Amino acid sequence: MNMEPAQFILRPGDIDALVYGASFLGSGGGGDPYIGRLILKQEMEARPALPVIDPSAVPDDANIIGVGAVGAPSVLIERLPNIDSLMYALERAERHSGGKIDAIVPIEAGGLNATLPLAAALRAGLPVVDADGMGRAFPETQMMTFSIHGYAASPLFLVDDYGDCAIIETKDNAKTDRWIRPLIDAMGGAAMAAAYPLSGAMLKASAVRNTISTQLGIGRTVYAARREKRDPVNALIRHFRDHKDQPRFAARLFTGKVSDPKISIEGAFNIGEVRIADMQNPDDICKITVKNENLIARRRGKVLAIVPDIITVVDADDAEPITTENLKFGQRVEIIALAAPDVLREPRALAVLGPRAFKLKYDYTPLEELHGSK
Repeated sequence: MNMEPAQFILRPGDIDALVYGASFLGSGGGGDPYIGRLILKQEMEARPALPVIDPSAVPDDANIIGVGAVGAPSVLIERLPNIDSLMYALERAERHSGGKIDAIVPIEAGGLNATLPLAAALRAGLPVVDADGMGRAFPETQMMTFSIHGYAASPLFLVDDYGDCAIIETKDNAKTDRWIRPLIDAMGGAAMAAAYPLSGAMLKASAVRNTISTQLGIGRTVYAARREKRDPVNALIRHFRDHKDQPRFAARLFTGKVSDPKISIEGAFNIGEVRIADMQNPDDICKITVKNENLIARRRGKVLAIVPDIITVVDADDAEPITTENLKFGQRVEIIALAAPDVLREPRALAVLGPRAFKLKYDYTPLEELHGSK
């Protein structure tokens, strides 16, 4: 199928900005961005140009597939993602569909899983769509706009490091996620996947748009602020609030030192709580609840931000995002929050990926309302 001309071409010089933006949008999850950067740079040494397609330009009858890694982010630090296994998952999805895959779409916008689909697209010689299924990172397969619009995650192809493949087909995306968890454990805690086969029309009806462009804009803003010796956090907040096409509320929530990170692997997830103490008053603590991603930030019993809004912990010196598995005692950090895309705030979305879906005892309150700005 002839795709429309690329919206833009992603080149090696874009990688650092892209990876920064992906890590920021990951809300602490999505996998280690450092690993994703290395993988993407390696693939771009052989193929230094990746066409990125505007979702509105994708033909209605195009065959689109999502790819990425699944499992506990901590495991993916110890066992590097296997690109050969990811390509085999893509091959099996194409073989199962009986038609050629025309483009790849990232399944989420955060961390490692924002870069693996680009690496797969480069190796396969396919374009990537400037969109994804989350606009951030979430821990479960059904927590995607594709699913919220009624599209099936299956057939889902799960491939381990040895090239062995499990094919999951269910009528319910939440069941798909439940079924893959013991398989991921049996595969060593992480695996490569191809999922959510979509037509171009389905993609346009359901995707979070412009996520690759958004990642690039975030990264370029921070790098410019660093070069010009400006506060990168303030620069980011202005960037989000003043964006001409997609303004979004952002806020600096808390500054302190990591005092008690308690994250463990449970059922192929990183689960736990991180406490960050004010450096002048150690009794003033911000608590962040984690399930792969940062779900809720609370201070003195008050909610500062809550899922699906994005909560990101960054290094206090250079605003580099820190994923949940990389938070360590003594790190000086800042907590930043960003309003989720509007599509994630709709009632039908909140039923799937809002606070109650994570068994939190709070209802969703938009970030701008929590901080007095309507």
